[in-house]
Amino acid sequence: MSKITSTQNQKIKDLIKLRKSNKRKKTGLVLVDGLREIKEAYNSNFKIQELFFCPELIKEDYDFKLNKTQLSEKVFKKIAYPENPDGWLALVKPSNFTLKDINSKKEMFIIILEGLEKPGNLGAIIRTASAVKADAVIINDQKIDPYNPNVIRASTGMVFSTKTVVAKQEETYNWLKNNKLNILATSSKSRKSYYDTNFKKSTALIFGSEAFGLSDFWFKKADSLVKIPIRKDLDSLNVSVSVAVFAFEVLRQRGGLVD
Repeated sequence: MSKITSTQNQKIKDLIKLRKSNKRKKTGLVLVDGLREIKEAYNSNFKIQELFFCPELIKEDYDFKLNKTQLSEKVFKKIAYPENPDGWLALVKPSNFTLKDINSKKEMFIIILEGLEKPGNLGAIIRTASAVKADAVIINDQKIDPYNPNVIRASTGMVFSTKTVVAKQEETYNWLKNNKLNILATSSKSRKSYYDTNFKKSTALIFGSEAFGLSDFWFKKADSLVKIPIRKDLDSLNVSVSVAVFAFEVLRQRGGLVD
């Protein structure tokens, strides 16, 4: 087992650079903080390139059956993203899922996100998608790297166990039509409420950014519009909250709630 005690070590410098999106794209690697998040990647068969730990900071142990590199507390805190790290870091090779990786089946549930800009919102939505067992999250008009550290953290690592696909609008629409999904665009302009909508058949729900809403593309291509009724003096809900409201209604209608 090797040990690194210097923050000037070249490997440490390279790991710190992975906090930048362009470096993650260039190397095809992502640095993952936290035991819970690393376990999600490991148990979802993502390739763990290297595992790092700090004995002074470890709160919970886990047998990854992988070689580990020990870091001094000073070095670990230099590269860890959270303020209070739990002593585990991993260098992971992410999977770049495509639409072809989504398993086609009856009664599918797909969440489509267009132009989202906040990593925390994307992570929270992926966590919700995992909770209701959505078949995939599809990102259009990408503004956020799905493996941004804040996405990984907000999703509690569920980004590794939930198929998260980046795709263009047109190819997404063609895939939805080929798989016979009912395409519903969420909009406050709709006259139809979500609790008056049938979600039992295969459904794709499309959500726009909080700043700009949905593009004309999806307004024109959607089979219908649907909304969450809110007070007239309010503009909208946080997008991650909106997704959760719709997602758990889908789950309820399909008999998936557990007492």
